[in-house]
Amino acid sequence: MNESDIVIMLMPSRTHYVVSYFATLYAGKIVYPISNLSKPFELMSSIEKTGSNLILCTHEYYEVVKQSCEGKNTDIILVDAEKMYDSLANNEFIRKKLKARNKDDVCALLNT
Repeated sequence: MNESDIVIMLMPSRTHYVVSYFATLYAGKIVYPISNLSKPFELMSSIEKTGSNLILCTHEYYEVVKQSCEGKNTDIILVDAEKMYDSLANNEFIRKKLKARNKDDVCALLNT
C-alpha cells in the first residue's frame, strides 16, 4: 500500500458521498473519510498522516481543502457542480415550470 492508494473524502452525507465512496472502492483505493465538521488543522493532519495525493470534496469545502493542500502534491476533485445549481436557481424558465400547481403541492422534483 502507498499514498496513492488512499483517497480522502470531505463532504456532507448526501448522494455525492455514497457515489464517491463506492466509486473509490471500485477503483481499488482506500477511502479515508473526514467529517465535514472537522477543523482545517484536522484536515491538514489527515493529509500529512495518510500521505494521500487525492481529495474528493464538494464546493462548500473547496477553499478549506485548497488552503490545506498548499505546498503539497495533492489533487482536489469537486464531486458536485456548484455552477449548475446556481444557474438553475436563477433560470426564469425553471422557476416558472416549478410553480406550485395547487395549494397542496409541497415540493418539485427536477429530473436530469
